[in-house]
Amino acid sequence: MLLHLALSFVLGCSSDPAGADSGEPDADTDTDTDTDTDTDTDTDTDTDTDTDTDTDTDTDLSLTGVEPWHDTTEGGAVVRIAGAGLDGVDSVWFGAEEARILSVTAADVEVVAPAQDEQGLVDVEVRVGTASASLPASFRYYTDGDFKAGVVGAVERATYLGGYWSSTPDDAAVSWIGFIEPLSAVDWDLFGLSPGDCADIDDLALLTGLGYLELGVDRIELDRGAGLDLELPWVASSLAFGDDELDADLVVPGASYDLLPVDGDYAPLFSVDRFVEIPDDFVLTSPDLDADSLPGLSEEDLDFTWSGTDDDYMLLDFVVYDSTGSAYRGGLRCLSFDDGAHSVSSSAWGGLWRPGNIVYVFASKVRFSGATLDWNGSWVGAHGKHTQVGAFLAE
Repeated sequence: MLLHLALSFVLGCSSDPAGADSGEPDADTDTDTDTDTDTDTDTDTDTDTDTDTDTDTDTDLSLTGVEPWHDTTEGGAVVRIAGAGLDGVDSVWFGAEEARILSVTAADVEVVAPAQDEQGLVDVEVRVGTASASLPASFRYYTDGDFKAGVVGAVERATYLGGYWSSTPDDAAVSWIGFIEPLSAVDWDLFGLSPGDCADIDDLALLTGLGYLELGVDRIELDRGAGLDLELPWVASSLAFGDDELDADLVVPGASYDLLPVDGDYAPLFSVDRFVEIPDDFVLTSPDLDADSLPGLSEEDLDFTWSGTDDDYMLLDFVVYDSTGSAYRGGLRCLSFDDGAHSVSSSAWGGLWRPGNIVYVFASKVRFSGATLDWNGSWVGAHGKHTQVGAFLAE
């Protein structure tokens, strides 16, 4: 439940040569002077223009396919348009935008897809003079995701510290992953504050207006190559893939998980190597929350240090309850680079700090994989988290 609280903050010619004649010479050798020399001025050389020089475009202009069938709104993809009678093509159109032609043969045209103002399906049309042929709604544009986030969420494993729990919880793991319309953001925007800052949970500048995408699959699979896959089912109510009760043994510190091929309705078939990476195991060296009994800490004691500095961030979430542990009082979040230390200023607490309150601590190493989605170029904001969960009594 505590882990869930923390998370809650958080693309031709017929060529008949003599007509019907047999072609044999006239056996009638008559020397008839009746001038019936029968020179057959109808030598049937078919001067009736049945030479079929195909000026009537007898080879029909037609299209049969487009490959690839997608690009981002920035355009630039080299696209092959297949068909017949294409050797006379003088222009190619993607919707209302003209493409740059690279090469033309009778069987195909190669072009550079033009940019578009909006995402969506467009017609592909080729023109030869006044003649044209098209493939309706055959090319899809996706919003360009360069330097934008296209996936949000996390895969998290949590370990509980200390012996002061009524019954020490087993390690837990949760995950939720959402695919979104590309959004201009840097990675720390996903946490609602900048590195080095602390903020009341109610004041976090969390991303809003996310356009979640429905990929048209009922689950995604994450594979670490050890025969143990994470299967995350589609949760329609949250427009994301997730599981609140993952087997913690399947979320391994230091492991890298590939997204196995996704073949849905919205995007082209895709997969992602190193989709999510879980941070290495670490030790929260101070304050000591791994004691047998609930430690007491003052505002001046909150100098956090930890082992290892190989990840991107340390995220510290504090969830405050009253002295009975039953009434929620609020929360504080601090973010720092993974440099081994972070001090929480007493001024960051505002009115939250009250002696006797129980404060739950979620100290999370965070790692981004740097992966991207090849069909729109966006970066994967889904990240790995390894969390140490402890508590203390505010003094």
